[in-house]
Amino acid sequence: MNPIGRYVMLAFLGSYGGVGVQSDSETDVDTPTQCASWGFDPSELLCSTCDDMSRFQLGSHLIQECQQCCHSDGRKLESVKYPKAILEVWAYPQVQAFIKSERTSRYPGLTIKYVRGADPTIKLLDEEEDVVETLAIDKWNTDSVEEFLDLYLDTAALTLEDDKATP
Repeated sequence: MNPIGRYVMLAFLGSYGGVGVQSDSETDVDTPTQCASWGFDPSELLCSTCDDMSRFQLGSHLIQECQQCCHSDGRKLESVKYPKAILEVWAYPQVQAFIKSERTSRYPGLTIKYVRGADPTIKLLDEEEDVVETLAIDKWNTDSVEEFLDLYLDTAALTLEDDKATP
């Protein structure tokens, strides 16, 4: 790998807080010395960091080396679906555009709540309507909000419940 590519990769890893421990299944490298020669610290390299590297188009060879030196951090590829969500907002044009569009009708489990002076947040709720996660979305655009809801809001379960409740 050329020195510039190695520098970009190390800067990327530094911004993620470093690099992890060897994975049981993903480690093909016998020694930490080989990982160090590639610029990785197997005691701190998380495999999710290697997965994130693909966004920066650093090359498949570099990503493969990373995956050989990383350890699993338990991050699942499948997302948990939540039955309901609350979108709290005040005056953020990006989020307001989403709210005023017809896109919100695609999410029957989504409640829009206006909170004076509040930064926009999404609260994900479980079946008992307890808040499980709260996410700040002040830097998100309309498409990001929609993608997130598509990924984490379980619209199918709510539609089935609504159909059963209708006589």
